[in-house]
Order: sequence, then C-alpha cells, then structure tokens
Amino acid sequence: MRPTTSLLKQTAGYRAPATLPVPSAAAFALVRDLLAQRPRHFREILLDGVGAKLTAANVYPAGARMKGKGKAVVEESAVEIPKEHPFVSGQYLKKHILPVLASQKLIAKEWRHAEPGSALEHAHRPHTDRKHSMWVLQDDGKSAARWSNLTSGTVTRRILSQQGHEVQLEAKAAAEAARQAKFASGEEQRSDKDVIAWDARPKGFTVTAERLHLNRRRARRREFKEEHAARKAEERVGHAQLAAEMLEKLRVAKA
Repeated sequence: MRPTTSLLKQTAGYRAPATLPVPSAAAFALVRDLLAQRPRHFREILLDGVGAKLTAANVYPAGARMKGKGKAVVEESAVEIPKEHPFVSGQYLKKHILPVLASQKLIAKEWRHAEPGSALEHAHRPHTDRKHSMWVLQDDGKSAARWSNLTSGTVTRRILSQQGHEVQLEAKAAAEAARQAKFASGEEQRSDKDVIAWDARPKGFTVTAERLHLNRRRARRREFKEEHAARKAEERVGHAQLAAEMLEKLRVAKA
C-alpha cells in the first residue's frame, strides 16, 4: 500500500517538501550581464557569477565522474556559493534559473568553440577543436521587454507564468503561419481536418470525412459535381469581369 499524504503527516518527524523560491531579479540580471559579454558554458556562468577563479581544474574538475558515452557529470558542490548569493546553488542555477530563461526564449544553447585562451579551452587541450554547449543571449525584439520584466522589481510566479504563456502563443502562431505558407506553396497538402478548419475553403468543397453519409453512387459523383461547380463559378467570375470592362468602355465612349 502506498502511503498517502494524510498518513505521512501522522508519522512522527514528517516534514512537507520545501517549496523552492522564485529566482530573483538579481539572478536573472547577473546571467544577462555575463552572457552579454560573450556566450558561456554553464560552469563558466556559475564560476564567474560567484566570483570564483576560472581555472582548468574548476571548469573541468579532475574528479568529474563519467556517465553514459563519456559524458562528464560535474559535482556542483565543488563550487562554494557565498551565502545570500542570487544563484543559491549550482543545482538551483542549472535546474531553475537557466531553464526559466530558456523557456521564455531569452537564452538559447548553441554548440560553439571555447573562448580562445579561456580556462574551458585549456581544460580540454590538446582537443581544442571540440565544441561545447554554450548559453547564448537572446535580447532582440520582444525579448528586451521580457528581460526588463525579469531584471527589475520583484519577480513573481505570476509574471513568469504570464510571460511563459505569451511565448507559447507566439510559438503556436509562428508554427501555424509556417504551415499555411507550406499549404499555399503546395509543399504540403491539407488533411481533411485542415480543410474543415480552413476559413477560406471554397463554397461547396467537401472532404471524405464529410461524405460518409452519402451512398456509393452519390459519393462517386460528388467529386465531379464539385469540380463542375468550381468551373462554373470561375466562368461566372470571368463573365462578370468582362461585363464590367465593357460597361467601363461604354462610359468612356459616351464621355
């Protein structure tokens, strides 16, 4: 039987899980200032943020344990975080501060070479051609206003939620615009569901899902019927344009 919350509360010594604080404006501002100088690896953000000395041993400790396909997992506890520092801890920076900024499109990860002469480059010699996962600042367009909201005043969960929702809506609108462009260029064909939701669908144009109520004979003839109706509509438009041109010529001649 899995213990419920009510049973756990009755257990002696039970403590509710602590709720982590919302990242402060100072933490976001510090990350922005560091990335405004140049793209940085996570370890560089952490060490530069707390004012630790950037050495090869700090950036890539010799005691880093390996995981999976030779992927280094660095123990964040090796870096001493000053008390009351905005980063709180290395794990807090990695799991809470940077993900919030990334989810709001304020920073992005890119594979880049280490800065020439940096401790990160020195740590991987002679493999200096190796690329690293670096955080890059995104502060153009609407990102500037979002940065301002996160780096000034008090940051609340409501502000983070509102901005995150705005980013999701913008991403959804951009994806829909890209799909519509593919439909218009013929690169991609509309599915039955897309056609049904299409605002500019020609009158009388149906899809298979809308013909299920027809018997076989009418279903076979429906496509021909719609094509015939479309041709007639084009002819009517052509006749209307021709008539309008003739009337305009008559007006000009009478004048």
